[in-house]
Order: sequence, then C-alpha cells, then structure tokens
Amino acid sequence: MATAWIVLFSSSSSVMMINGEDDMIVIEDFGLKDIKVWYPVNDPIVGGSSSSSIEVLLDDSMARFSGEVMSMTMGIDIVSPGFIGMTAEDSFPDVSMCEGIEIYGRSPTAYAGYRLSFGTEHADDMKYGRGYKAPFELPEYFAKVRLSFADFSDNWDEISGEIKVKCEDDNRYCLKMNTLKSMSIVSIWGEGVNGVVELELKSIKAYDCVTTDNDGDLFKRLVNIIGTPENSNKEDPDNDNNNNSSDLLSTIAISIAGVAIFTSLVAIFSVWRLKRNVATKSISSDPKPIVKATDSDNLIL
Repeated sequence: MATAWIVLFSSSSSVMMINGEDDMIVIEDFGLKDIKVWYPVNDPIVGGSSSSSIEVLLDDSMARFSGEVMSMTMGIDIVSPGFIGMTAEDSFPDVSMCEGIEIYGRSPTAYAGYRLSFGTEHADDMKYGRGYKAPFELPEYFAKVRLSFADFSDNWDEISGEIKVKCEDDNRYCLKMNTLKSMSIVSIWGEGVNGVVELELKSIKAYDCVTTDNDGDLFKRLVNIIGTPENSNKEDPDNDNNNNSSDLLSTIAISIAGVAIFTSLVAIFSVWRLKRNVATKSISSDPKPIVKATDSDNLIL
C-alpha cells in the first residue's frame, strides 16, 4: 500500500451519515433496496474463457461475485491469466472531499488478484484499459479494507491489471478532481491471477470525508497541497493537462502563502495598536485634583 497522500478539495458539504459514521459517503450498500445495476464483464470478449456471475442477496445485505479466472492466449506466443469483473455504470456521489475508498466484505476462497477501479481516465499508451485502479485483499471473514486515493493510478498493465507507474512516482497518473466528482463507472476485478474467485461484498464507501468537525483532515490537505512529488520533472512539458495541474497547484500554494503572510501582518499590526493604545491611555490618565465643595469657606483637594 502506498503511504503518500494526495490533495482533494470540494465545495460540497453533502455528507451522508450511515450508522453514526458521519465522515462516510456511500457509493454502494448492498443492504439497501435502492442499489446500482451490476453486470459481469469477462475476458471472453477478447477471446478468453473465464466466467463469473453476480448475485445480490438482500436478506443477507450483500452481493456475491463468483467465478474463475483462466489463462487466455494473447497473440501467437503470449499466454496470460484472464479476467472477470463486476461493473456498475451510474450516477455516483461526489467523493472529492474524501481520502479514499473502504470495501467491506470477505473472500471465503483465497485469491490474490482483486482490484478496484473507477472512472474512464487512462495513460496515453493504453489501448483498451480505462479507469484508475488499485489492488486490495480481503480475508475469509468479513472485514473492512481501506484504499487511499494515493494508491490509485491510471497507468496499469492491460493484461495483468498490475499498476505500472504509481501515483507517488509520477503525478501525471494521480487521480483527477473531475473523476472524483463523477466516477461514472465502478468495477471490482479478479485478474492477473488464475483461480477461483469468491467475493462477498457488504458495501463500498468513501471514508474520511470533510465535515464541519474534520479532526485535522482539512489541515492535512492544506499541508499536502503545497508538496510536490520528488520526480515532478518527469512530466511532459507539452502535456496541457500537466501544465494546467501544475499551474493550479502553484496558484493555490501561492494563495495560501499570501493568506498566511497577510494574517501574520494583521496580527502584528493588531498587537502594535493594542500596545500603543495602552501607552496612550497610561500617559493621559495622570492624577488630577478632585475638588469637592463642602461650603463656601472650605475646599478639599
């Protein structure tokens, strides 16, 4: 798992409260009646022989994705594991104010090729593969696994599904804001590893989303937005998206620095004014004689 964080902002304040978790946004909950339409996508579409099925069990509040990944021939001399997947295309919630994706489920049969993908972005040299993708593992018992958005990349091997260039190694392949605002398509994959797939899913949610009580999350974003990957010089100077992204980050960083300097100057000026007012009051408050008239002949100072 990657340990780096990316910076994500949103003006939206719509955060769902599910089971008291007020920093979560539901992408899919198989315990609800209003669920997305999920359909299988298997490698026979490219000449493979893998197969899968999807079953939604409302009484058990889960979806069961099962099948088998088998080898397929890619060209004359290339044989590789195939793929199976469950996919939903729908209007998904804006998760641009969150830190990552939480998958709640289990895998009764051990399998090492699970991946989650969403969106339609892709690296320039990819012909068919689409979306940002990250690997995950689930135990045989129900558990929650979290994937930071920094774990996702849209530069991955179209045959194995393995990430070729990580976001932390080249920010050209990091998540873009427009994808997080509208994922459009979400998929769970079994790929790159032959074997039986048996996955039972309870829910898919975005976690650590910004709320009014963000416990420091907003500060974390402010700090990280100023940082730049060490290898940022790998960006293609002719790529407009890279230039626009860099310009945006630079503008935001400069704006934050300007606000910080302005705030410091205001604080210094306020302290100076306060001290000046205190000094002026002290000088102007010298004791003055108080005259009290008791009668016309006696005056007491």
